[in-house]
Amino acid sequence: MAVQSLDHDPLLALFRRDCERTRAVYLHERAGFLHRTQGGPLEVHLDRPCPWDGGRGPSGKKINSSWPGLVDFAWKNGVDPTDLVAAAFLGCSNQRPPLPDMLKTQAALSAARKYREALLVKLTGRARADLDRLGARLYAQRRAYPLQDGERQLREVLSLASFSPLIAFCAALEAGATNLVRELFDAAFLEYLPSRAEWARVLGDRLPDDFPELADLLSGRLREGWFAPRDKERTDAL
Repeated sequence: MAVQSLDHDPLLALFRRDCERTRAVYLHERAGFLHRTQGGPLEVHLDRPCPWDGGRGPSGKKINSSWPGLVDFAWKNGVDPTDLVAAAFLGCSNQRPPLPDMLKTQAALSAARKYREALLVKLTGRARADLDRLGARLYAQRRAYPLQDGERQLREVLSLASFSPLIAFCAALEAGATNLVRELFDAAFLEYLPSRAEWARVLGDRLPDDFPELADLLSGRLREGWFAPRDKERTDAL
């Protein structure tokens, strides 16, 4: 089943979403790192200011956000930006956390690729377990509430347990849950993007037709320099 993106520029929407996702992962990893190295409640570290969001400095000078540049670097080099973040914190032996602008190096790329390789070893087993678990819970929900519409049944199941965004998205497609499909689209595609071959093997014809096409379109845009500095107005708006 094909999925049409709901944004007039799907790649820009995904780029924005990946900036938000990368920021969230970085702040979570930074808080955990500071909690381990400095002590104190995790919540205190999570509430610390984030100077990498951009804005205006004390002098009024504009400071650019770090996230668009980091995501751009990751996409152009074929890695998930959250892998750059997670791998950097995993291998950090310093007393200070790695900064976002420090992750745009060849060493960071190498660490991110090794991190992804370790994830892929477990991906197939976890994905199949998610498929089985989601199928069993949906079956039980349908038996218990046979008159409930498909989207509500699926929402009830997803609210009670954590599932892969891509697997939840495929289930929403199969259930004809249009609103849920819209909500899950970006997260599902971003999960698919760094592990295309593995997800294709796991999901088979359940994989939306548009996903490989959109991934190829993204690759083409990157080759054309779509996120290049000359298109700065795209990232300045993020």
